[in-house]
Amino acid sequence: MVNVDEVVGTVAKLNDDDVEQFLFDCLENRFGREKLNASDYRFTWTLPPGYRVLTPTVWIESEVFNGGAGQYFWNRLVDFDPMTKDAIAAYEMIGATAQAASLRDCLQVFAPLELECRRIKDREVDGFLEWMEIWDGLKYLGDNPLFEYEKISAKWRIP
Repeated sequence: MVNVDEVVGTVAKLNDDDVEQFLFDCLENRFGREKLNASDYRFTWTLPPGYRVLTPTVWIESEVFNGGAGQYFWNRLVDFDPMTKDAIAAYEMIGATAQAASLRDCLQVFAPLELECRRIKDREVDGFLEWMEIWDGLKYLGDNPLFEYEKISAKWRIP
């Protein structure tokens, strides 16, 4: 039997990034990496509320950090809508209002471009390059609060 107090005490000593990694390691250990990385977001809805706060915010921050909000929408086109809604709610739940507002703004910018993104999605790499040219052409900076996640949202992570 696992002593919960010992686990909590150990986790409390970890820095924010390590806590985040610990939680994902727990999920991976229980469900497997393939299920966690699947493009079908419905699995996330089966997780406890705490993980449902973590999962969409980390996915979005990772995508934005790697290539901006345009990359997030391209890579998660199949499930961006529920994931983004969950992420906005999660950011609000943890008090990260700048990130919630930024994500709402990203959605408004993406909305008129969604059909174009879907139209070129099947062109794989060429489509992605064309999409990023479209997105980058906007010179959009509204995703900065998400991009600067280490500076801004790190303070909102689980202590």
